[in-house]
Amino acid sequence: MNHSRWIPINRGYTAAYVADNFPGWTWNELVKVFIAAGIHVRKVGPSAKVDDRVASFHFSSASEFLVDWVDGVEPADIAAKRQANDLTQGHWAFDAGGGATVASLGGWGPPR
Repeated sequence: MNHSRWIPINRGYTAAYVADNFPGWTWNELVKVFIAAGIHVRKVGPSAKVDDRVASFHFSSASEFLVDWVDGVEPADIAAKRQANDLTQGHWAFDAGGGATVASLGGWGPPR
């Protein structure tokens, strides 16, 4: 998630990292997966992070993923967030601040 800062994005480091480590994916596609899984956490400061309760994360698409939780059980707050971000329902957008939408789930449109 350190690659979510504007400096590595603008200098091309994020794109190079993703190309090397996640062939066929873009950074915005990866963010969509993190949001859909409910593990993406926006925080005060320059970069986002993954929820601290995640032990490991496996995915093959924005709708096919597996989260291994530290205590073995998906937390209730994450379940609610993940269900709200369900790709099959409505439209969801991630606002990076300043009105710049960097990822959208379920297509473009206003949140329901």
